[in-house]
Amino acid sequence: MDLKTIWNKILYREDENKSSEEIIDDEARSEERINFFKNIINGNWLTWDFMRSQRILFAMLAIMFIAWTDNRYRCEGERSRLSKLQKEVVQKRYEDLETSAKLVEMSRQSHVIESLQKYNSKLKESDTPAIKIE
Repeated sequence: MDLKTIWNKILYREDENKSSEEIIDDEARSEERINFFKNIINGNWLTWDFMRSQRILFAMLAIMFIAWTDNRYRCEGERSRLSKLQKEVVQKRYEDLETSAKLVEMSRQSHVIESLQKYNSKLKESDTPAIKIE
């Protein structure tokens, strides 16, 4: 606000409850707010003494943010890899169970006899039962 509008407010007492000092203070505060936002938009806030004195803190925060982001992506990759490995373990267990079932099927006595007859082997089934030694 310019000086003329402040002077008119003081003279004509637009705000009856406020003194002239309060009106000037309110105008100064609103002007400071406007300047504050202008400085942020223009990029002048980087030249403030506070920002210059805290540049190490801001650099540390930036490094921590980068490290946190890197750690997050690495954990996501590990989680994805772990999920794939768990699926692979389940698949391998299934294959192991399937192979074990085939092996049991092939080693049954009836299957062995059929195989011997199929290939015309000279081996024959024993007539005497197996003796159990205790």
